[in-house]
Amino acid sequence: MLLGVLTLSASARTLYVTPGSLSELLAPDASSAPEVSHSRTADDILVLTGSIDARDFETLRSLSGVRELDLSQVSITRYSCYEPLFPGGTVFEEESLPPYALFGLQVERLTLPSSLRSIRQGALAATSLQSLTVPEGVTEIGDDAFYDSPSLEKITLPSSLAVIGRRALANCPSLSAVNLEATSITVLPERVLTATPALRQIGLGKIRKVEREVMSGSGVRYLLLPEAREFAPFALSGMPELQAVSMRRDAIIAEGTLMDAISLTEVTGVPDILPDLFTANCSTFSPTDVMASATSVGRFAFANTGADFFVLSRDVTDIQQSAFAGCSDLYGIDARQLAAFTPEVSPSAFDGICVADVTLLVKEGCERVWSDHPVWGMFNITSSTSGVAMTGEDSDSGLYLSAAADEVTGRASSGPVSLAVYDIDGRRLRFVESSDGQISIPLSELPRGILLLNLTGSHGGSRRIKIIN
Repeated sequence: MLLGVLTLSASARTLYVTPGSLSELLAPDASSAPEVSHSRTADDILVLTGSIDARDFETLRSLSGVRELDLSQVSITRYSCYEPLFPGGTVFEEESLPPYALFGLQVERLTLPSSLRSIRQGALAATSLQSLTVPEGVTEIGDDAFYDSPSLEKITLPSSLAVIGRRALANCPSLSAVNLEATSITVLPERVLTATPALRQIGLGKIRKVEREVMSGSGVRYLLLPEAREFAPFALSGMPELQAVSMRRDAIIAEGTLMDAISLTEVTGVPDILPDLFTANCSTFSPTDVMASATSVGRFAFANTGADFFVLSRDVTDIQQSAFAGCSDLYGIDARQLAAFTPEVSPSAFDGICVADVTLLVKEGCERVWSDHPVWGMFNITSSTSGVAMTGEDSDSGLYLSAAADEVTGRASSGPVSLAVYDIDGRRLRFVESSDGQISIPLSELPRGILLLNLTGSHGGSRRIKIIN
């Protein structure tokens, strides 16, 4: 039906081909020359019917002046030769797009053979394609198959697809839509979607294994991986737009799983053993929820993150070298569940942090045990949970805010002032305004737990402190 439409178009050319004949059919002096003359317009469509083999792909690769190529009614026959034919080798399978067969193809639209079963390495790399539908029946796409195709915006993959190769869709900066849930793919191979900044969402519901750097440099913001049981080193690293990830608690995760995901704020379903470099350099991520169940924290696991406050799990046994190095926002650790048990901690676990300014909450009666520890003893150890001011941020010298033993006090040197009280999840719990620039709230009137107090003056300046109440 499509062929009928195309052949009626003034700019469409239809050729019947036999294996190895295409170069002659497209030659300027061939009998069919009037149909395929060099006077083609920019919107020319070339339709092939019949059969082709590896020799004909060399001719197709050099096409010029063709905007759309329709191979849907073509079958690909087996071909072998003594001398290697382009980088594809000497033996070429039937119904398979040979390695690098259409590398650099300069057409905007391509309809692949309906009988196609595989797309080999680099077969459609560095093309000018804008969109592509891979036909049902294709079971395998090779390494680098569509690599470095800058105009490719959308690709539709069939349910029959079971294997996709490394870097198959990498370095495609315009690619905005990929749905792997519609396929049978269970392994996400190395760097398969790296350097795809336009890609925002992707379905990965069937993926069971994630290899290295699968989407480094992509624009994906949310990842749901309900079936993934194995993550290679740096599997989801280098994703600058990634905000939230949901994993399985029984998954095996390796070093650097989420390293350099600089927009990350939420990770759920994390296993209890946290590997080296787990979320290192994720400056917006605070591991509050993750640490609540962690039993072991690897080297540099949360280095240079937004770690500010967390509760140590009752089952934590060790915190390794530089685990929280560079976490300058850290103001408190709750170790009360551990009672008198002090987990093993590397002397460098908190490198770059003045731990004397970090409050370590311990169970009442266990202060001495923690104080005698060579590392934990360097923290500001307390068993009190009332009115402990943790940190402050002053952007206006005319504002003052403090939490004393029994009340919060705020004042401005001039003009009205307001005080907002938030919980650790950002919910506003209380808001007080004063026209005379003076505010005080008894701590007994505020909820228990970690609170953020934000004092704002009439000129927009503010001061914040975090307290444990």
